Amino acid sequence: QNRPAFAHWCDVSDETAVKKLVAAVNEQFGAIDVLVFAASHWQATPFPSAHTAEWLKVLRILTEGAFFCANAVAPSMLARQSGAIIHLVDNSAFRPFAEFGAHSVGKSALLALTRQLAVELAPHIRVNAIAPGPVLPLPGRSQALIERVANRTLLKRWGSPQDVAQAVLYLLQADYITGACINLDGGELIAGG
Repeated sequence: QNRPAFAHWCDVSDETAVKKLVAAVNEQFGAIDVLVFAASHWQATPFPSAHTAEWLKVLRILTEGAFFCANAVAPSMLARQSGAIIHLVDNSAFRPFAEFGAHSVGKSALLALTRQLAVELAPHIRVNAIAPGPVLPLPGRSQALIERVANRTLLKRWGSPQDVAQAVLYLLQADYITGACINLDGGELIAGG
């Protein structure tokens, strides 16, 4: 089916920019029914750090960005007594990634925010998370590295962006799930990969 869409640049760590984004979406399409928060800034942030600005940038996008976006859409959802919010986290929310401390802390906070918002916005707005594992190799990765990553999963293969999209659709349709996180990682987390 053909669906209308439009692109709108937004720095989600800027509350004013988020409010403008939500206003633009409301003007274009009417009320927002679903928020999928996937914003992230993937950058190494070793600790201790002489460059705290990079640490804070990563955290602001993940934590303040998610808060600002949810805070901007929730009033309308509450007024309509309907809505869903989905946050994309990853396995660093459960097991820290070395050299990526800000990312790990931010994703852990995002998972905590998911649970908190599920409590705050119940019973009419459901809030869940998805924790994708290897679903899309970063550009320039060698075939050897891609195979090593696949072998860290129980299923011995990569997932796909389509797997993530299907999980989003599932959470939108499964109206008795809130405050949950779907681990979409081929068993990587429990395999200890």
